[in-house]
Amino acid sequence: KIINEALIEASLNPISIKHLNIQKKRYDDHCVYLVTFLKSDKISIIDLQEIQAINQIRITWQSYRYSRNGPTQCSNCLRFGHGTANCHLAPRCIRCAGDHKSKECPLIQVKDGNPLTKITTSKLKCALCGGNHTANFSKCTKRIEFVKSRSTWTKQTIKRNPIVKFQTAPQLEGFQFPSLPNSQGPAWTKSSYASAFPEAKHANARGYSQTQSNPNDLYSHEELFSIFLDITSQLAKAKSKQEQIQIMMSVAIKYAVPYNG
Repeated sequence: KIINEALIEASLNPISIKHLNIQKKRYDDHCVYLVTFLKSDKISIIDLQEIQAINQIRITWQSYRYSRNGPTQCSNCLRFGHGTANCHLAPRCIRCAGDHKSKECPLIQVKDGNPLTKITTSKLKCALCGGNHTANFSKCTKRIEFVKSRSTWTKQTIKRNPIVKFQTAPQLEGFQFPSLPNSQGPAWTKSSYASAFPEAKHANARGYSQTQSNPNDLYSHEELFSIFLDITSQLAKAKSKQEQIQIMMSVAIKYAVPYNG
C-alpha cells in the first residue's frame, strides 16, 4: 500500500504490486517487489529510477526477468546451458561485449551516486551475435538457434531411448503362485524320483537320522568349500539339465543327511 501511494503521488499508476520471495538477502529487511504497469503507459526503467526513495527508504529499480522462461544463461561468460556458479571461463560484458564483468562496463553512467544501466541502443553490442542489443535479449538470433537445437536434440534423444513401460506384478494371495511353463523335459513322478535317488529310499534303513541333529552343528568354511568343489566337479560331467538337477539333489542328500555308521 505504501509503494502504491508513493507511485501514484509520482503520477504512476501500477496495476499490481506483488511481494517476491528471495533466497539470498543482502540484509535482514531486504525486500523485492514486482510492480506491473500497463504497456500503454510506456513507462521506462529510466522513469522509475528517478524515484530513489519511498517513505524514507532507499530503493532501486531493475527490469524484471522471468528466470524460468527460456534456456539457462551464464551471467559471467554469457553462454547458454550452464549457470554462473561453476563457470571458470573469461567474463564478457552483457552490454558492450568487452572482456570484463558486466558491472564494470564503461558505458554505465552514474547519477547522484546511482548507476544508470539504461544505455543507448546504438552503443550496445551483443557478445553472442554482435547485434545492437544486450546479450540476454530474448530475440537474439543465437538464443533462438540454441532453443531450436536443444528442442531437436531432446526429440532425437527420446527416439533413441523410448520410454519403457513396466507391467505391475500380479498380486498373489497366500500360496497362490502362477504355474510354471511346460518344459520339454520329462515330468518328475514318485517312481522316477525313487529310481534317480535310490539312496534316499533306504535312508532310514541305513541308519540316517534327520530328527536328532544339533542346530549348532554347522559346516565350517573349509567343509563348505569342499562341498562346493564336489558339486562343481560332478556338474562338469553332466550332459543335460536333468542330469544337473539329479547331481545337485544327490549331493544335497549326501551332505544334508548324516550317516550314523
